[in-house]
Amino acid sequence: MPEPTTEVRFKVSVPVTALNYWGDGAVIDVPFQLWNVGIGTFDDPSDDERYCALLLDENGNGVWDLNAADHPVSGASNDPYTDWIYWYECDYDAEVASDYSLAHARRSSILAYSICELERW
Repeated sequence: MPEPTTEVRFKVSVPVTALNYWGDGAVIDVPFQLWNVGIGTFDDPSDDERYCALLLDENGNGVWDLNAADHPVSGASNDPYTDWIYWYECDYDAEVASDYSLAHARRSSILAYSICELERW
């Protein structure tokens, strides 16, 4: 069975939050949304499903941001990276309304994680 396509949308016009799950547990603002856009239906928003984000705040500053240090798996010395993003299926509005109290019961349903590594070409 084909895997659904996950999309990270960075240009959002509404407030978006995520849970600093492996940090202090705070709900913090983030500049992105996570979506399952379906299997082969990128132009059909009717089947899009919003995911919730859990964060690993690498530098412990309570903000999803860029770490100026070089990424440990990088082969060069110029590859900063973001804090880790984990995502899971959820009812986003219900999670936000509960201050992500539902997230603690869903740790086993984490679908994937990513980190944005920025390279200078």
